Amino acid sequence: MKKTFIMLMLLFLVFCENLSLAENQYNTGWTKTFNKCVCKSEQYTYTAAGYYYLTSWSPEWYEITKTDNGTGQMQNLTKKFFGDIHMIPWQNGILIINEIKQNNGLYHIDFWELQNDSIEPIPFYSKRASEQINDLVLYNDGLVLLTDHMIYHINLYTFQEKPIYNTNYEITNYSHNNRSFIYNNSLIISDNHGRIVSIDLLENKPQVLVDNYCNDETGLMDYGEIYGYIIVRNNLYYYNACLNKTVILNIENGLPRILFDGKTSFKPDGDERIIVMAYKENYNTFAGTYVDSYILTIIKCIE
Repeated sequence: MKKTFIMLMLLFLVFCENLSLAENQYNTGWTKTFNKCVCKSEQYTYTAAGYYYLTSWSPEWYEITKTDNGTGQMQNLTKKFFGDIHMIPWQNGILIINEIKQNNGLYHIDFWELQNDSIEPIPFYSKRASEQINDLVLYNDGLVLLTDHMIYHINLYTFQEKPIYNTNYEITNYSHNNRSFIYNNSLIISDNHGRIVSIDLLENKPQVLVDNYCNDETGLMDYGEIYGYIIVRNNLYYYNACLNKTVILNIENGLPRILFDGKTSFKPDGDERIIVMAYKENYNTFAGTYVDSYILTIIKCIE
């Protein structure tokens, strides 16, 4: 017992030394289960609850409530959203992205703006797409949208759409877990060939950072553990599936080093911090009750 405690303390100190501050904002205001997604702005918390028909396996429509973070007062939005839904903080409120799959296999995607002082969403922008949006990240004046094989940027003022990245590999980032994020003007994504890729958004140039990332990361992560890897102070923290070890990679010189045995995942809390979770080798424990998990440290991601 004493030996285990000493090892945990050493790991805690290692993390504190390397993860004291993160320079960039992660998308920590978004979480989703099978039937609920939550988006938190400075003033309100927006909750979209899914509703089912008797024969449906996934929600047929969503109803959104907003709760005042100070008073706890709750209001219901006037509109139901059928199909899939994403929410993201935007200016004086949130953006709601609503996707409906059509009979021809295409997707009709509506963007709605909801201001903090309103319960009536305002139509913002509409488009058609051949693939469903899996993840989205705010960047400058627009949204970076990720599908299975394509990434593009939509300017939210001009609605100009620009392709950023196209791949034959399947992109494995989703808005409910294993999220992508922006780091130093680069989008950090993963794919089903075990790669973590950095895409320079200024020049649209991809660079493979890692080629041994866990292919089953999203299957092992619980909803709410939104990040399978993070970058802090030019160090990429991720799980090497071949070695079953958590690795730190310096993205400037490309030199990796092993941090400890076993898996790691990362989840945000309500104060825009990232909680670092370390798991023992039992994947059943990892995917279930987390009895054998422990928090190594908490790092501040917004200053």
